Amino acid sequence: MLDEPTNDLDFETLRVLEGALVDYQGCLVVVSHDRAFMGSMCTFILELPGDGSWQLHAGNWSEWQARTAAEKRTAKAQNKAKKRQKKAAKANKLSYMEQKRLQGIEREVESVDDAVAVAEATLADPSVVTDYTRLQPATLALDAAMAKRDKVYAEWERLEAKQALWNEQNA
Repeated sequence: MLDEPTNDLDFETLRVLEGALVDYQGCLVVVSHDRAFMGSMCTFILELPGDGSWQLHAGNWSEWQARTAAEKRTAKAQNKAKKRQKKAAKANKLSYMEQKRLQGIEREVESVDDAVAVAEATLADPSVVTDYTRLQPATLALDAAMAKRDKVYAEWERLEAKQALWNEQNA
């Protein structure tokens, strides 16, 4: 067992130590903060993260450091993906105003359907069709009613789809 074997060694003494360790046939446990020494001499790294556990890694210091950095990047990317997923799921939830709107939109759908039916009935009246002064406003009224109906139906579909997605994600 070697505890900080490179402390206070000059360059020549360090080379002699490294040469002796390379020729040594047994197993050594080296505790060191000298990364260059660990990079050139170690074939396994025993990591003690400080939580009472340990992990044995094959390779030298540089390989361990690269592997650890890659694991951290992967964990960070996964964490970001989870946060994005949670944020997206939260974004899919209907707001209070959207919930209220969805509850009352069916009455509005009936109202705009009735308005379209009234406008269509007006245009079906032969007296309106033959009178240009009455035909143009009736046509505009039908166009406006149909546009409003399309808008209400689109909003209803959007809210229903959002609610269905939220229910599916949280089932």
